[in-house]
Order: sequence, then structure tokens, then C-alpha cells
Amino acid sequence: MGDIVTLVDSTPGDEDFLFKVYAGVRREEVAAWGWDRAQQDGFLRMQFMAQQGGYRARFPDAVYSIIRCGGIPVGSMIVAREKGEIMLVDIALLPEHRRKGTGRRLLEGLLAESARTGLPLRLSVRRDNPSIRLYSQIGFSVVAEDDVYLMMENGTRYK
Repeated sequence: MGDIVTLVDSTPGDEDFLFKVYAGVRREEVAAWGWDRAQQDGFLRMQFMAQQGGYRARFPDAVYSIIRCGGIPVGSMIVAREKGEIMLVDIALLPEHRRKGTGRRLLEGLLAESARTGLPLRLSVRRDNPSIRLYSQIGFSVVAEDDVYLMMENGTRYK
């Protein structure tokens, strides 16, 4: 993939796009419940608002970004740098932009930052998320888990 991948700060005007990204991640799951499109959208909008509020409360100083590939918005990423760690809070791409190397390139940038600073890069991922395979391939390992999530970390240790 040769397109340039950039991050731009998210603004309140990006909410519709961010919802589109969120719905793109969850739509298949919710569609399986047999609801019509309006019911799906209502539920997804409620869940999106709860997720965004939760992230902003838990990670008030995080960097909220729109992922652009070749100048086109293709996803979102939230990174918190605090408490002796780099936390990848969330990364999501529109369905048609997945499996093209964009996420890997962004993760490799965060891994380089982790190596440069000596801070561990951590993330939490649902057990059913296919991205676990990518995370494992690029050096993340499971350091904690519960019934729903895996907490993963790269190999970097504190200086």
C-alpha cells in the first residue's frame, strides 16, 4: 500500500464520520439480531455515545485522531500517553479500508515510539476481534484477560 497515512486531530464536527466508523465495526454483529436498519442505527448511536463519553472520562488527555489514507478519512485512533505507558485506547477502520496495511503502519509507528521512549505500548481488545492475530504477529503478547477482553503489551520495558 503506497498511500500516505496521516493522523489529524478529531474535532466535534467529525462526529458523523466517527459514528460511521463505529457502526462499521459493529454493524454485522447488530444486524444478526434481526433488527431493521432504524433500530440498528438507534442502538449503535446510543452505544457510540456511551463509548465516546467513557473514553473522554477515562482518558481526558488522549489524542483523538482521524486516520487519513491518501488524504481520505478511513478511520479513527485514540492514544493516551500517561502513567508510564502508551495506551492504544482504540483504533478502527471503515470496513472497505481494512486489511490493506494501514493499521499495521500506525501500530508500527507506536511501536517505534515505545522503543524510543522505553514505555510499554498497551491495548485492550475483545477476544473475538480478528486483529488479535496482527497484534501477535508484530510483537504483542497477552498480559491479562477476562471473559471479554485481552490486555496486550509489546515487549518494551521501562528504562
